Amino acid sequence: MLIFASERSVFAGTSFNETMGYPTNRLTTEYWFPWYDKSTMMTRVLIGNPNAIETARVELYIGGVYKETFNILPYGSVTPGYDGLVGGPVRVLSIPNGNGVTVPIFASERAVYAGVSFDEMMGYPANRLTTEYWFPWYDKKSMVTDLVIGNTDGVETAKVEVYIAGEYKETLDILPYESATAWYD
Repeated sequence: MLIFASERSVFAGTSFNETMGYPTNRLTTEYWFPWYDKSTMMTRVLIGNPNAIETARVELYIGGVYKETFNILPYGSVTPGYDGLVGGPVRVLSIPNGNGVTVPIFASERAVYAGVSFDEMMGYPANRLTTEYWFPWYDKKSMVTDLVIGNTDGVETAKVEVYIAGEYKETLDILPYESATAWYD
């Protein structure tokens, strides 16, 4: 029987977040996040190893810069954070371990804002990246809404056109391994 699952979290009694689980048959070895902020927010990357036997060897990069390598035990996880760092995109990459096995992993990014609000976002699998993304709604009247776009290419500048409700807003030039934030009043 097919199922699906989510995880609900209430933070400090003031905010609520729900994250969909990641399907086992979709686990991969590389995930991306558009942004990292441990300056104005309290952000951590969470990396899990769902393998019962093999240790996962995982590298972490922020803005194209190598941060560190983790050896994550079977069914284990790590939650690195880098004080004062703001940037992106974030790349989480499983590489061959001591046995020559590249273990499929999963990753999320948790951010706490002003000590009263919490959010968790699952990593985006590298093998699912594409050139066009849609959102159902944009609100800059009752909320502060920003678009955060990361360039995963280490060589080429990404030219990204932004449209809201079919109206062209601008073209962003995003440098290799950089992120851009855009908002429209």
